[in-house]
Amino acid sequence: MSAREIPRPRPNPIGLLGALVAVLAPLALVGYLGAGSASLWLDEITYYRLQGDLALRAAEIGRSGSVIAPYFANFFFCDIQRVFQAPLVTLGLIRPLENPELLVRALPLAAFVATALLIVLWRLRREGDLLTSLLGGLLFAGAPIFLFYAFEGRVYAFVSFLAVALLVLLEKASRSGRVGSLVLVAALSVVVARLHLWTLCLFVSLLAWGVVETLRRRRVTPTVRAVLASSLPGLGAIGLEYVYMKATQPADPLFRLFEKQPLSRTLEQTVLSIFSGPGQVQHAFMSPQGVLFVVLCIALLGVLAVATLRAPHSAEIFGAADAAAVAAGAIALSVALAVGFGYFVHGRYQVPLFAALFYAVARGLTTRRERLLALLLVTAEFVLLPQTAAAVQAKSNNGEIARLILAKSERSTTAVIVQNGVVSGYPAPHHVIGLDFYLNDLHPDETPIPIYELPDLRRANGEHGTYRYFNGGEPLLGRTLEIPVERFRAWAASAEKPDVWVVQPLWRLKPSDQQVAALLEVLVGDGGYEGTERFVAPGYPTSQVVHLRRRASL
Repeated sequence: MSAREIPRPRPNPIGLLGALVAVLAPLALVGYLGAGSASLWLDEITYYRLQGDLALRAAEIGRSGSVIAPYFANFFFCDIQRVFQAPLVTLGLIRPLENPELLVRALPLAAFVATALLIVLWRLRREGDLLTSLLGGLLFAGAPIFLFYAFEGRVYAFVSFLAVALLVLLEKASRSGRVGSLVLVAALSVVVARLHLWTLCLFVSLLAWGVVETLRRRRVTPTVRAVLASSLPGLGAIGLEYVYMKATQPADPLFRLFEKQPLSRTLEQTVLSIFSGPGQVQHAFMSPQGVLFVVLCIALLGVLAVATLRAPHSAEIFGAADAAAVAAGAIALSVALAVGFGYFVHGRYQVPLFAALFYAVARGLTTRRERLLALLLVTAEFVLLPQTAAAVQAKSNNGEIARLILAKSERSTTAVIVQNGVVSGYPAPHHVIGLDFYLNDLHPDETPIPIYELPDLRRANGEHGTYRYFNGGEPLLGRTLEIPVERFRAWAASAEKPDVWVVQPLWRLKPSDQQVAALLEVLVGDGGYEGTERFVAPGYPTSQVVHLRRRASL
């Protein structure tokens, strides 16, 4: 019997159960600290609506009327979400109108839990030592980036789970060499590719590892065969979709966030986002204590990653050192593509690549020094849990603003005017879509509250798509910042609602401030309104909320 086949003693069932509960402690604590009540933000609401609207899917990528576009990779998760949510709603476990946040985030939360448990159980099975396996699971479960996307109703937590599962099954296939195992990893690679096109980096890195290993061994080993089975099908699926997407690319201006990224910014965000979340919420970690522990976490992870890369390598199995090399290569490739190719959003697109790295580090914990460093990293992650919870809460303020409006005015007497922020170079309809969802979609049997959009004050109720905002280019940006005073006066003269709420993202941009100031001046001077209250809503984006009420006639 070889060393790798030595049976491990079974852990005490009570100890194992305790470890599986303990690895979920960071998730429970972050939820308790407020992350569980965080409002849905623009992307979550949009993709929730896309679950059942195939026409909107095609329109969202500039291919209205296409029968193929609704099934592109970025919509595959919508179909999985719908299937997962159906029994939860049918059985009455979650009521969509009462707790949409839990419904939208149920699958990502389940995927996070599954990933943490898988890391613990797989390392325990292969290496034994329950406490070290728990420590490896906590490395993943305590990291802010994974906790943030556990509370995000998008694909990133789910595809991270599948990426880790792929590496686990790859190791298993490299050990057994069975055809069934190879078929399984091949099928899973296609599923992963269909969920998130940026897993291309993982598949390319796997393929590169296989090529290097073949050249080193001068033969195709069983491990290389397993690696090829786990990479080539995924690469093929991504390649076919990319060719079709390029062939049907609309002529509209490119979404500003998809432009090629500066190298310095990309490297900075690649490092920072792991322990301080995506850029929109990193301010939650910017206290002196938060910065100190973020830097400490980055340093400790770097040392652990290097130690894993330097661990002994076996030609017979795809082990921790191999997984670490593939993960590091995938992350490096993602940086190169962001700079040279574009179509990249910092932080979120790299989440499954980060998950692969954390799995490799957890899988490779063996020496006393590594366990000590891992314990220090987990401790630092626990110190950051309050900031992590605050970051999750800061992703949106739609629910909070909607509750404020409903508490201060009657539905039948209320209208809302929303300004779209342009800080990223395009008008972002965070509140147009978010407030319509919270004020109207969740109250289908009540009188809808009209929502008007600056600058032309057109009624925006039912505006479910984002494509016209994201791909309008400089002409749309210029129109968004116009100040049509006569249009403001015409609206004020015909307004029927005595209560008007004006919602403005506070980006400290002079043109945006001037536009809202001009609107308020018209409403107060010509429209017969008076300002009654002014609020600041924290969250993303931090916003000013002004309540005006029409003066009583003499």
